[in-house]
This record gives sequence, structure tokens and C-alpha cells, in this order.
Amino acid sequence: MYNILDLPFHPSGVTHVHRLHRAVGFEKELKQVIELLDLVTKTKNNILSVVVAPYGYGKSEFLDEVYEEAQRRGLKVVRLALTGAFREEALQSLGGKKAGEPLIVLIDEADELSRLAAVHKLGALSYEEFRRAVMDLASVVRALLEPKNYPHVLKNPEDYDQVLIIAALTPQVYYTILKNIIPDVFDITTGRVYREIQIDTRFPFWLYVEIVKSRIQAYSAGSEKELGPFALHELAALYHIAMKKREVSPRSLLKLTARLYELKMKGGGVADIIIEEGLEIPHREIAEYATSGIPVKNVSEKFKDLFKKVYIYKIRFSDKEGMNIVKELLEMRGIRIDLMDERSVSYEPYLYYTTLEQGDLVVYLFSDKIVEELSDYLFDEGYLVADELGKRIDEGSDLIKVKEDLIRRLQDPSQLIDELENLLGLNGIKFKLCCGKAVWINTLGFRELFIIAYIDNEESLSNLKDKLNKIIMEGSIESYPIDYLLGFIFSPVLLSEEIERSIGPVLKLSWKNSYLDSSNEFMYISIYGADKLDKIKNKIIKYYINKLLQKEPEPLEFVENAKLSREKLREHVLKYTLALRRGKEKKELSLLKAAEQIISGETPEGMASFGTITEILLRKIGDVIHERELKSLITRLFPVNLWRDIREDDLIALMVYVGLLVPRGERTYMRFTPEASSKYLDELYGQIRKNAEISVSVKSKIFGDIKVVRRIEIEIRNRDFRNREDYAKLVIELKRTLLEIQEKAAEIREELEREAQRKKELAEQLEKIAERLPQRIKFMALDESVLKRETDVVAKVDEIRSIWTSLRPIVSELGDNISVETDLELLLNLPEPWLEEYLALLRIYSSRAREKYEAFKNAARLRDNAASWIRSRLGLASSDIEGTLKLKAEELGVPYQVLWAVASKGPGTELDIDRLAEETSQDKNVILRYLELLSQRGLVVKRYVS
Repeated sequence: MYNILDLPFHPSGVTHVHRLHRAVGFEKELKQVIELLDLVTKTKNNILSVVVAPYGYGKSEFLDEVYEEAQRRGLKVVRLALTGAFREEALQSLGGKKAGEPLIVLIDEADELSRLAAVHKLGALSYEEFRRAVMDLASVVRALLEPKNYPHVLKNPEDYDQVLIIAALTPQVYYTILKNIIPDVFDITTGRVYREIQIDTRFPFWLYVEIVKSRIQAYSAGSEKELGPFALHELAALYHIAMKKREVSPRSLLKLTARLYELKMKGGGVADIIIEEGLEIPHREIAEYATSGIPVKNVSEKFKDLFKKVYIYKIRFSDKEGMNIVKELLEMRGIRIDLMDERSVSYEPYLYYTTLEQGDLVVYLFSDKIVEELSDYLFDEGYLVADELGKRIDEGSDLIKVKEDLIRRLQDPSQLIDELENLLGLNGIKFKLCCGKAVWINTLGFRELFIIAYIDNEESLSNLKDKLNKIIMEGSIESYPIDYLLGFIFSPVLLSEEIERSIGPVLKLSWKNSYLDSSNEFMYISIYGADKLDKIKNKIIKYYINKLLQKEPEPLEFVENAKLSREKLREHVLKYTLALRRGKEKKELSLLKAAEQIISGETPEGMASFGTITEILLRKIGDVIHERELKSLITRLFPVNLWRDIREDDLIALMVYVGLLVPRGERTYMRFTPEASSKYLDELYGQIRKNAEISVSVKSKIFGDIKVVRRIEIEIRNRDFRNREDYAKLVIELKRTLLEIQEKAAEIREELEREAQRKKELAEQLEKIAERLPQRIKFMALDESVLKRETDVVAKVDEIRSIWTSLRPIVSELGDNISVETDLELLLNLPEPWLEEYLALLRIYSSRAREKYEAFKNAARLRDNAASWIRSRLGLASSDIEGTLKLKAEELGVPYQVLWAVASKGPGTELDIDRLAEETSQDKNVILRYLELLSQRGLVVKRYVS
């Protein structure tokens, strides 16, 4: 019964998302990592370590173990994947680091990058994503190792102390690409790598079995057998399949195991995998036993005649006496083991296998005959399939067969070349030649070319001469520059002397068609013609036989000669190196100082070869050369990888400063001539004047481009020169002046940018006002007082419009002829709109209008009351209220004012005699008399109700 969380084996062979198991087999490597963890926690150092292992050999799982170990120690861990978006993810994950807090950074190479590097090698850099990942990795690692030098990468460099970087990389990415492209970082000798941790890529059978056991135990509920659903012979069969596919790696074997696990759950087995892999099986029923090649205890009677009885011997690896016997027996079968190395013993079908039992490594050897020497170690008897799978063992793989096999292989030219390549330990970029191969290697900055050629006729010798001639003349092979060349020529038909005489003239050519030295100063050619070829083949065979017998092999002459010659060639190449010595000053100033020394006849430190290099370079430069072509030429001609703190463009700049080259036009150069030099001086003066005027502009909707300008005062110097030396002094002086002005201009620009920003903010405030009051645009200027004035105008306009909004209905009802909008339009078109005075008048008018409106509304109310009174008391519906009341007043003999006062109260209103007397300016008794009269006519009620 397994945990719900995950199954024991991931179908693709990778580590589980939820990892319950512990990795097996990394004890030695983890010990080195623990030392690094101790170092980074006890010191303030920042350290880079590189874990190297091929694709599928457990780099990710090893990092899982490192992660857990760091977590157990309470250390902060950041885990990153090396992909195309590496920089952004890395900087985001690394944020928040505090000073004095150890940080462990684990970097895991993405599988897609591994595949690109494996297939394309250095050509993988042509893929944008790959190139970006490599450059980003170098940038982030440099910044973490030297945070104070990279404040633009890390925002708080002082916080990035006690950082341990562990990058898990494939050999293709690390050795072929990173060590060649970025040697200043990824090289343990010249770069910043503190330690390389090589994951042991040997994956013996016993280790595979232990991994399966650990997975079964980790993901089961405890009820499973030690190997779960698997039998040991099934695992041996999977291991044998992996051997046939040449894929004995953790990932490939775990993928096979996962597939077998899935098949067994469905009732299938090893036979299905054998069929899927395209292997032949004589009988499906015994396929797993035939493929496993190890004995089993019980077999079916049906197939018993297909098995043979074998004797099984059990020897503990720690038993030196027994293992010495096993070692001799295995060597007779062509199998070499090391009694001091547990991983050297593994599994050989139909011969032996290994397992761990209670922590001890045990070897099980089996034979169909009694092995007298191992009688004390006889363990058991079993049955082993006796089919064609065991034939290669019975035929014998003794030393004679090994020797015959070597002789046969060395007779094949292509296999001989491959063997020589292996013996020379060449690991680089390979090229096919006319009659052999070439290998380009970047070792410690030296760009080496090894040529291994096999000459079997005059034509192939001629082709080789042509190829050598092309390489020497161009100084490169297929665009890969070389610093020196080591050649190995082999021929079964031509004598060594003939070959040497034929290629001799090629060695006398000028190296790279430019150097004063001949090519033989940069080349080592070792020739083995028909008179020497058999002798060297015999030495190679003897070398391998001695290694097989664990005897100290005699060093191979051609390998030793190559090593010695390599050192001599390197010493000669070092004569053409440059180094720029400088302190904390800018590189441009250091170059100018070096140029001054060269002009004065001194030799700056590290520049002893400057004269020789420039002399060689000038031989290759025509009238005019583009900068790109010039840089390429420098890269090809000289060992620029060995130069220190000076690159191709620095050399070009130095040649310009000393007057050897004169810039002309867009990124082009030519030799010194008075006319071209004068033009360049004019250009320098132009640059100085241009840099002396600093301007910053911002855009505004109403003001257009707002520009702030400042000028640096410069002194115009004399531009006359008599010769190249005078000219060079002028160039240096002007360049230094230009650098000073550029530095000052940078400071001034910052000030101007702040000033421009202030103006921009002022303009934006005025723009907002202009959007509301477009009439004011013509009166606006970039001035604080203008902003204050216009802000005040806006405030006044807002208040005027607010008053007018509430006043407009009153004015309309009163019928007054006033329009504030028209007034504002006229006022806003004046520079000073006098809005304060207008606002004061408007306030007065508003107060009066409101009073007038109240009176108007009251009069209207009284008229409405009077109309209602007339309808109610007189029975009339007249629109002429005043006329009707006047007629009635005459008729009644009552003053009009009294009758109006009564009627305007409306019908049914109680009349106040005192108030009526006040309103009509009459005596109270007079009012009473008139009310009595109106009462008699029925126009008011006796209790004086209108």
C-alpha cells in the first residue's frame, strides 16, 4: 500500500514534486558541500561551487539533498532554474537578503539548455534564449561574488555577504561553453570557481538496487517487501537493457523501473519492456530470466531444460583475500575492478552481480563449474538460462582476445584517430578534415588546435598541406581563432621523412601571414610514417594491456611530446600578450596614461609587446578598415583571451591615442596621414563643444519643447602639429579634456534634469488651468507668479460661476437683462481680468436681486389672495384685480387701500385691526367703521374675517 501523495517512481524518471525519499549514492559529494556550508557560515566569504554531472545523472536530486541539509541548519536557501528568464527570476528571489545572514543559492540547469549544449556545443550560443541564459548567469554570479562592484545589479550590495552559490551543470555547458566564453568566472584556475564537485557518473548495479529499495520504503506504508513488487532478477534485466542501450544512468533506469511498475500493476512484466525496446527473446515466458543473466532458485518444470545449474559464491567486498581471487577471475574475462573503489564492481550478466546487505557490499559470482579457489565462499546453487545470451562469456574475453580486438581496431583509420584523440585527452569542438579530424579547445585562455591526420596516398598528403596552409594563413579554423597548433600525422604507406619533406615548406610560412616569426614557432608536428606506425600501435596496445592488468603503463611517447611541446608553444604565445595596469581610475584614463608613456619612449607595465603587436596588425590593415573587421582581425591574430583588463576595442583606442590609427567616418579607421589627422582633431573639438553644451528638454501641450541649457566654458587650444608625435599629444590632451567635460556634463545634466522636471510640473499645472480656461493660454508663461495669478483667476471664476448658478433662475424670473457668461468671456480675454471687482459687484447685485425677488413673490401672493377674495366675495373672475377693487371701493365708499388690505389677505383670513391700520396708515377706529360697512354688505364676517 503506497502513500496517496505519490508513487515510488515518477514516469519520466525525475524527482517527485512531493519528495519523500532520500537520495542514495551522494555521500562523498555531500561531504564536500557540508564543508562549504560550514565555510560560508563561519566566514564572510562569498563562494562559487560548480557541481558537474551529465544529463540524467541526478543533479537536481543532489540539489534536493543540499537544500534539505541547508534547511536543517536553519539557512536561507534560494533555488533557481537556469532558463532564458534567469536574471529576472534570480534578482526577484534574491531580494531581501540581510547582511550577516548566510544565503545558499542553488542553480539547476534546465533540460532544454542541456540538450542544446549537447547537440550544438558553442553553436548553441546562436540561440537567443541560450545566449541570454549564459550571459544572465555570468552577470548574477559576478554580482553575488563581488557585490560591491555591481551595485546596479544588487540594490543593496552591502547586504550580500556570506553567499554560497552552487551551480549544477552538465559538462557540455560548463566545460565546453562557460569555461570558454566566460573563463574569468567559470574556471577553477583562472576564474572564480572555488570548488568543482564531480558527481560520480558510475552507476553500479548495487546502487541502483539500493535506490529502488529506498523509493519502495519511502512511499509504502510499511507492508511492502524490501523490493516491493519487483524481484532482483527483474531489476537485473532492466539494468542489462540499459547496458545494451548504453544508458546506464539514474534517470534512464528509473524510467524503465517506472514502466515496469506500471506494467506489473496491469499484469505485465519485463517481457513487455524487452519487446518495447526491440530486443529479441527466444521464449516470452523466460524472457526476464534470460535478460537478467543472474541465477534464480526455482524454475518451472516446463522450461527446466532451458536452464543450467550454477554454483553461487558470495564474497564480501571488504574481504580482501576473497576479492583478490575475484579480481583475477574477472580480469581473465576482460573486466577490470578496483579493490579500493566500491563503484568499480557492478554487474555482468551470466557472471556476477552486487548488492548491499546490512550496509556491506557483497559480490555474487556464479559458474556452472566448481571454482576451487573460491570453495570457502560457496553460498548456494541456482539456475541460469543457458541460451545465446551467455555465449560471449563462454567464447572467452581473455587478454589474447583483448589484444586481437585492439589490433583490429587500430587497423581501421577512423578508429585509430578516435583512439589517439582519447589518449591525448582531447575534449573540445571537433571538425572533419580531408583525411582526419581537428579538435579546437580553449584551455586556460589558450586557443589550441589539434590535428590528427591519416595519410594513405599522395593526394591525401596534398590535401592536408592545403588545409594546413589555409589554417596558417587565416590563423583560424572555420572562424575559430587559434594561438598554436599541434599536429599528428600517421601514414601506413609514406615514410616519415617523405611526409616531413613535403610539409616542411608550410612550416616556414609567416604565422598567420603577418608575424615576423615563421609558423614552426607556433606549431608542433609529430609524424609517424610507415617506418614508425606499427611501433606506435604496439606501444598503444601494450599501454592498454598494462592498464588492464593494473600495471603501471609506460607513458606514450607521442602524448608526452605533445605535453612538452604544448608548454613551449604556450610560452611563445605569451610573448604576444598585453595587460593594462590600473587602480580605481577609469579605463580610459589608464589608456591615456599608457599612451603618454609610449609616446615618450617608455614601456608601460604589461605593454612590452605593444610595439610588436601593432606592427603585425598594421601589416594587415589597408587604407581603411571598419571597426568590426578590425576587432575580428585582432581576435584572430593575437591571444586576446590571455590579455588582462584590455580587450580589442581598448587596443584600437590605444593605437588611436598614439597616432597609429586615425578614426575616419562612422566606426572606420585608417593609418596616420596629416590630412586625416586634422579632420579627426576637428571632430574631437566638435565633440568637446557638443559636450560642453548641456541641454535637457521636456514636452508641454501649451509651451511645446521646454528646454533648459547650460554651457561649460572651454579654452580653444592650438591645433597645429608637425609630426605624428605632436599629433598624438594633441589627441591625448583633447581626449582627456573631453573626458573631464563629459564627467562635468553628467553632473550638470542631473541638475538640469531636476530643473526641467520642476518646469514640467509647473507646465502641467498651467495645462490643467488651460483645459478649464482656454482663453487664458495666451497670457500664460512658465513662471511661478503666473501660476499664482492664474490659480487665483480659476478660484474667482469658480466662485462667480457658483453664484451665477443659483442666481440665474431669479434673474430670469425678474426679467433682468444680465449675463455673467458674456461678462466672463470678455473679462478672461484681458491680461488682468479684474475678477475681484466683478465678484464684489456680483455679490451686491445678488443680494439686491434676492430682495427684489422676495418682494415680487410677496406681491404675486397678495394678488393671488385678492383674486381668490374677489371670486369668493364678489363672484367675479377678473384678471384686472386692481381695477375691479377700485370700482368696488368707489361703489362702497371705502378707500381702495382698505379694500386691498382686506382682499389681499385672501378669503377666510382673520383680520388684525391693528395691522390693517398700520398697513393703510389709518386710524384704528376708522378701520373699524369701514369693516362694519363691509360687513353690512356681506364682504367680511362680523368677527372680521375677510
